Amino acid sequence: MKILHWIKICNEYNKEDFIPLIVDNELLGAISKQHLNLFESEKEVFRFENGILSLKPQIFEERTVEIEKVMKKWFQQGIVKHWKNEPYRVSNEFNAEPKFLIERAAASLLGVQKYGVHLNGFVRDENQIKMWIGRRSTTSGLFPNKLDQLVAGGLGAGFTPLETLIKECEEEANISKQLAQQAKSVGMITYCMTSNQGNLNRDALFIYDLELPIDFVPENTDGETQAFYLWDLNKITELIENTEEFKINCNLVVIDFLIRHGFITPENTPNYLSLIQGLHGSFHFN
Repeated sequence: MKILHWIKICNEYNKEDFIPLIVDNELLGAISKQHLNLFESEKEVFRFENGILSLKPQIFEERTVEIEKVMKKWFQQGIVKHWKNEPYRVSNEFNAEPKFLIERAAASLLGVQKYGVHLNGFVRDENQIKMWIGRRSTTSGLFPNKLDQLVAGGLGAGFTPLETLIKECEEEANISKQLAQQAKSVGMITYCMTSNQGNLNRDALFIYDLELPIDFVPENTDGETQAFYLWDLNKITELIENTEEFKINCNLVVIDFLIRHGFITPENTPNYLSLIQGLHGSFHFN
């Protein structure tokens, strides 16, 4: 299994399988055609005309309240699989005023843009870089027992990426605020893929690097991580190339790290350009 495999998986979708969600004349998301009957049954909230799904409520507060009612009902019916009590802002651009808020676990049903924060925690041991990797809890609702970044989390409404990073650092690895603030923002990864449930996952991940003291040992405090490992980049690359151990999108974050730190280069990687392009996928109907 080669590195490019994960790039392709995270950019696999067929636009013909989806219906655009248009709000205030802006493309905000896309719903799976196989779920159209669900939305058509909620006639007080959603309107389907001329191949386009739109919202009947016209203002932010009303949209947020009415959509939450529908999503809670779908959660009780098992259509929405989890409930995090984490509202996400829904807008066409990251810093734009949101059109409404939606529960994190329901966002993919509408195919709206979601945001997250991932931290590469690493140390320099003599002449080599080693990275801290976490293993998710066996009881995690999503991707149990998979390998993950040292710290990662969704970007909830009301938080900036750095605020989210600091909060998640404390919860997931017992990294102090003072140390977390030393993390460097190093860019973004975007991808768009069809989920196992047929929904559209559109994610944009803010990536941070944090060089940790050589004697630092992470400690999980929220029960979401069962173990931490400090591995060299050869071992991590081997795991990505030959196993399915990592949570799918975490593969992309590690690949980005390997590129930026000169471990993957144009000289040693035939598909170098495809890797670079694949880390910045997007969704469009054009």
